[in-house]
Formats: sequence, structure tokens, C-alpha cells
Amino acid sequence: MNKILAHGAMVLVVLTACSGRTDANRTVFQSIKGENYKAYDENFADDDGDGLDQMTFYQANEWDLFWPEQVNGKDAPELRVALAEKLTPISYEGDDFEPQAVAKSLDELLQRFKDYIDAEGAANIRLASKQAVTAAHDMSVSSMNAKLRMKSCDNDVFVFATSVYMYPRGAAHGGVTMGYVSYDSKLDKVLALTDIVTDTVVLRKVLTEAQLEEKEVDNMNDLAEKTGYFISHEAMMPLAGEFYYDGYALHMVYQQYEIASYADGIIDLEVPMYKLLDAGILTPYAKEQE
Repeated sequence: MNKILAHGAMVLVVLTACSGRTDANRTVFQSIKGENYKAYDENFADDDGDGLDQMTFYQANEWDLFWPEQVNGKDAPELRVALAEKLTPISYEGDDFEPQAVAKSLDELLQRFKDYIDAEGAANIRLASKQAVTAAHDMSVSSMNAKLRMKSCDNDVFVFATSVYMYPRGAAHGGVTMGYVSYDSKLDKVLALTDIVTDTVVLRKVLTEAQLEEKEVDNMNDLAEKTGYFISHEAMMPLAGEFYYDGYALHMVYQQYEIASYADGIIDLEVPMYKLLDAGILTPYAKEQE
């Protein structure tokens, strides 16, 4: 007998203020929490006393989203598209993975979360029904957890952080993918790195110098030895796949395995804006924010 525990979603509309703004410039978010289901299979009797009479297949599909409806009194379609892209689940097939097409709406995004676990969960239970599972490590586990929060707000620039945890069926462990979106509400624009700096090669140099200074080492080999970063073969620090700009600093955010081991987790390296200004690579837009 398979048991399934289903849970619905809770939606709460939230108003927030940024830098003391008035209601005319209010920011409206939907706070959405939900859980698709948890399921377990009771077909396994505890005949040999190993305590595995209820094999649990943890197929949790949970989300906790601070979803923007209006930012500073304006609709924000470009922002929502960017956030949906960060939150859209990745498809796994064996050891390979590839992005899905970006969800076009919040409803579609939530359905993607449900579909991911529905497919994985069904496969888990079919597998368990065909095999005599004798140890806990033989279980296939599949779960997903998605979060979206406003990380910071400086004047008209909002920074949103997304987090998607996925434990694909058959993987050794789960993993977190972080995403960041820096959004100028006045311009209704999702900021790219080139909106902040004019030269990414010089940015690498400034980032490298900042890390050498912070870690009190003289070269990349010593930096690699002290931090464990996979950079000993690099002439300078590599740029991260994710970044955010909070008005005070430019942050390079590296995913698990991007420059360090899984155990090191997500790495956030900060470059103060004054260092970018001294290097002469701030864009006119970024200078206006100073």
C-alpha cells in the first residue's frame, strides 16, 4: 500500500518599503509556500528484523517564494522572467543534466516543481516494487526545494536570491544551485555584469588582488593552497557564473564545485565599489549609484 501525504499552497500578499519609500512607490510580493507531497511504500515487511518495514521515499517538493508583483509601484515583467529562469528545475538523465525551457509564469513554474517530483517519485516506487531492498542506502531518494527572497535593497536597486536544492534519483547526494538577480526598478532593467563594469579582464585582476590581500598571500599558488580553490593553474581569479550588485560592492558567487569542493558550499567573494572605481572600470551607470 502506498501512502501519499498531500499539502496545498499558502499565498500571502506582502507590502514592503525600500529606503523609506511612500505607499505610492510600494513594493508588492506574494509570499507563497507549498509542498507537493511526501510518499512512502509499506510493501516491505520487516521479516529479518532490520527495521526496514516502512521504506521511506522522501519525495518532497517544497517551495517558499517571495514573488514580486509590483516593485516601487511598477509592474516588473523583466524581473519575473529572470527569476523564473533561475528557479526553473534542471532535468537529469543519468549523469547528464540540461536546463528546461524557462517557465513563462508563476503557475507554470509551480507546475514544473510538481512535475519533477511526480516523475521521480513514480520511478522510485516502481523500482522499489520490483526489488527486494535490504539496506537503507539502496533506496532511491528524490527531492526538491526552491526558495526566492529579496536579499537587499539600495535606492532603486533590488537584489533577489534564488535557491534550488535537488536530490536526483540515484545521485550520491543533493546539491544547491544559487541564483542572483540585480534589478533596477527605476529603469525596469535586470542588470548584467556589463552594466556595472566596462572591462571584465581588469575585473579579474581587481578580484585577484582583493583575494590575495584578504588571504595575506603573494601569488595564485599560495592562494590555492590556503583556500583549497581549484585555481593553481590560473593566472588570475576566474569570474563566477553568478553575481550581484548591492550598491556597495560587486559580489562574485560560485556554485558548489565551481572553484572549490562540494564541502566548501557556495562561495561569495566581494569586491568593494571603490576598488572598481580606482581601477577605472565602473560604467557611467554604476558611478551614478555611488
